[in-house]
Amino acid sequence: MAQQRRKLMKLSGVLDRTALSKAALYRKVADGEFPEPIKLGVRASAWIEEEVDGWIEGRIAQSRGGIGGKHVSKSQEIRERNLRVSELTLGGKSMTEISKILGITRNQVAYARKKLGITEPWESWQARVKRRHSVSSLVREDLFERI
Repeated sequence: MAQQRRKLMKLSGVLDRTALSKAALYRKVADGEFPEPIKLGVRASAWIEEEVDGWIEGRIAQSRGGIGGKHVSKSQEIRERNLRVSELTLGGKSMTEISKILGITRNQVAYARKKLGITEPWESWQARVKRRHSVSSLVREDLFERI
């Protein structure tokens, strides 16, 4: 069985292939909406061609009506992803586990957590939510007993 060789693309090739500006490309990378480049050296980076092609195919599918003909807006897709990230965070999953489960990058997980206001490590955030829940249930029980 012959091993498939991966090809790398420099910035100019990615910009030509995606029709994005340099600023838009790096903004999408920072937001976790575009594959991250790999470092080739101190001042050299490249993208894996298959990842760039996958991103392009995703844009085409989204533009043409999404999966199964059901169009999902980008904002709705991000809201659903953020909700799923919050559920998994409460479930005790780490950022790496969440990225593997959802098939997204760690940058996308971090971006979702930032949008949700989760800025501390998930362990302390989860403990704080549990503590708040237990305190509020105790207060409710105390009020109920007084009535």
